[in-house]
Amino acid sequence: MSSGKVYNRYRSRDHRIASTRYENPDVRLGERGMSIIRNVDPYQIDSTLQTLLIACGSLVLKHHGQETENPPGVNLIEVGEVKRQSAIGRVAIYDAMDNLYNNVTSLRRRVTVKPADITILGRRFSQNRVVAIAFDEVSTAMLEEERGEILDTLESLADLESEFSWSAYKRPHISLARVPAERSGDIGDDTLRTIAEALPPEIQLKRAAFYYPGQGR
Repeated sequence: MSSGKVYNRYRSRDHRIASTRYENPDVRLGERGMSIIRNVDPYQIDSTLQTLLIACGSLVLKHHGQETENPPGVNLIEVGEVKRQSAIGRVAIYDAMDNLYNNVTSLRRRVTVKPADITILGRRFSQNRVVAIAFDEVSTAMLEEERGEILDTLESLADLESEFSWSAYKRPHISLARVPAERSGDIGDDTLRTIAEALPPEIQLKRAAFYYPGQGR
């Protein structure tokens, strides 16, 4: 997640939840990028996080939860992958968000997902791995479909038919903690099952929030 702050919502003239109050409506996607995240109230996963810290806290570099700077959530699209799409680089963030809230109506609503297990994720050459909550097939398909609608909407903002290089989407998840890649193998299957036993039966994800680096300055 970027270092920006979540937008303050307002209601548009047709009474739908729309974009937000913009500090600078001329900021472009190619300048800052943009991420879209469905945050989670930390209390919902506090028991799971505490179980993780008890089981393998000595390996944790950083965690998301109560009293942390970055709240937990599901990242639907990342700052970097939006910023590098030259075909939409000149699109104002204001316009992009307005289009997303008009076209991807599910972003305006809270959604409920069902956790399935605890997994370890990370890119091949990354120095860190993420211990994360993964979801059942229905919840996973719902979030993947929502991301697909986000990408389709952003691509529709290009003036001409263009090539896009979106990141391969990792399985939708909620990151709990970051651990060194070289030590991730120390978290065995028994430990993962112990943490999974502390998962809640359901998790409610908040309405989508938009972030970009430098927001609020």
